Amino acid sequence: MRSCPSCEGRRSCASCCSPTTASPSCSSSSTSSSAPPCRWTPYRPWRSIVALSLNSGSYMSETLRSCMTSVDVGQVEAAESINMTRLQTMRYVILPQAFATAVAPLGNTVINLLKETSLVFNITVVEMMTEAQIIGSTSYRFFEVYIIVTVIYYILCWFLERGVAIVERHFRRYERGGAR
Repeated sequence: MRSCPSCEGRRSCASCCSPTTASPSCSSSSTSSSAPPCRWTPYRPWRSIVALSLNSGSYMSETLRSCMTSVDVGQVEAAESINMTRLQTMRYVILPQAFATAVAPLGNTVINLLKETSLVFNITVVEMMTEAQIIGSTSYRFFEVYIIVTVIYYILCWFLERGVAIVERHFRRYERGGAR
């Protein structure tokens, strides 16, 4: 059985918990009969995953849509003139050119998603910045802890950026004067 973190280990308290919103895990054993049970619920990561996925998915879909519409109409007409079906035109003409254009903005969105994970502490998810704040408040060495977290974020972003550069070079290899 878990206890409420704001109740400092007690099973219930009158200051933060109410009997109408008590969770089943906290209501079974109270230390006193007059105090209401604790309403604390354990961490559920799916909330943060859904929120970040919906946000990033909307940006990525708009990026792909705009890159697909940026393909020249002459390319589609040329595919139709050699009797390609709409599916073949999409697969062999539109999507390769759209992906070559979309790799850089999609990479930026992925890097932005990594940086946005620090916002999920608002829904009680302990992530890297929140953990740094906790460590800093116990050791009173905020500067050193935040520098370490900054270096970790920088390294992760650098690796993602290098990966995006490799993928972009792969998709642009057939362009005239392509990436080297």
